[in-house]
Amino acid sequence: MKTKFFIPILIIFGLLLPLALLMASNIADDAPPAYNKWSWGENIGWMNWKPSFGGTDYGVTVYDDRLEGYIWAENVGWINLSPVTYDGVTNDGLGNLSGYAWGENVGWISFSSDYHQVVINGEGEFTGYAWGENIGWISLNCSNTASCGTVDFKVKTTWSPAVEPTVTTQDATDVGIDSATLNMSFAVGDYSSVEVRFSWRATGTVDWATTTWTPKETDGTHFEGLTGLDSDTEYEFKAQLKYNTTEIEGSVLSFTTLAVEEEPPAVPLPRPPAGTAQSQVQHLIATGNYEYALQIMKELPHLFSEAEFAALEKKIIEKRLLTEMIEILKKLIDLYTQLIQMLRG
Repeated sequence: MKTKFFIPILIIFGLLLPLALLMASNIADDAPPAYNKWSWGENIGWMNWKPSFGGTDYGVTVYDDRLEGYIWAENVGWINLSPVTYDGVTNDGLGNLSGYAWGENVGWISFSSDYHQVVINGEGEFTGYAWGENIGWISLNCSNTASCGTVDFKVKTTWSPAVEPTVTTQDATDVGIDSATLNMSFAVGDYSSVEVRFSWRATGTVDWATTTWTPKETDGTHFEGLTGLDSDTEYEFKAQLKYNTTEIEGSVLSFTTLAVEEEPPAVPLPRPPAGTAQSQVQHLIATGNYEYALQIMKELPHLFSEAEFAALEKKIIEKRLLTEMIEILKKLIDLYTQLIQMLRG
C-alpha cells in the first residue's frame, strides 16, 4: 500500500473507530523467528492482526463468544472482524470460529463453511483457512502448508478455549442375579457445574432407560445401583454428562447378570435287591456303613418297630464308638512303640 493511500485511510479510521474497540488486543506479539500476529492471503499478501499506530492498539481481541477489532493488510486496507451485519466473527467458546469479517476493499470473508474452518487450538494458535470470494484463501498458520521451516507465521492469542467436561463409562461391579452397579468418572472442565446420569437397556432392545440427572461441581466418580434385572441377561449401558444445553456420553459397555442356580436333583438311595430292609441294615452295620444304615432306618421308619429301631440305633452307636476306640488304641500302640525304640536307642 502506498503512503499516499495509507495516510487518509488511517486518519478516517482513527476518527470513526468506536472507543469500545480501543482496548488492548490479546493477539500475541512476534517473537522471531516465530511471527505470531500474521496471516497470509494468497492474493493480498501479509495481514497484521495486531496493528498499532500512533501508540494505539487497533488489533483483534478474542472473547469467549466473539472476535472484535481490525486486521491491517497493506495491499487492501482494514478488515473489520465485528461488523454489525451477520454479527461478525463468533466463537463458540471452544475455539471454533464462524461468521464473517468485512473489508471495504475485499468484501465478506468467511471463517467457516462446509469446506473450511478456522479453529483456535489449545495452544491459542489459529489453524485452518478463511475464505473471501473476492480474494481467495487466507492461511492462519504456516502448518497449513507445512511451510513453517521457511517462514514461521501464525495468528496466536493469549486467549485459550474453555476446557470441556469429559465423562468415561467404567465397568459395572457387584453384578448379581437381578442387580448391578454402574460406574463412571467425569471432569467438569472450566464449568462451575454439570449433571451426570446413566442410560441402560437389555442388549438388542431399542429403548434406553435412564437414571435421574445428578448435579456435580468437582471432578470425581459416580455410581448407580440397578435392581429388578432379569437373570442370565446381557445389558449395555453408558455414562452421560450434561453442561449448559450440551450432552456428551461415554462409550457403551455391557455386563451379564448371573444365572439362577438350580437345586441338584435328589439322589435316591439304592434299595436292597433282595431280603428285608432290616437285613440290609444289619449288613450295612456289619460292613461299617453306619451312616447309610441309619439313613435307611430314618427314611423307612414304618418298617421297624420301636424296639428294633432303638436296638439298631444303639448298635450303630456302639459300633461307631468301638471303631473310634480302636483308632485311639492304634495310636496309643504307635506311641508306645516309638517310646520303647527311643529308650533302647
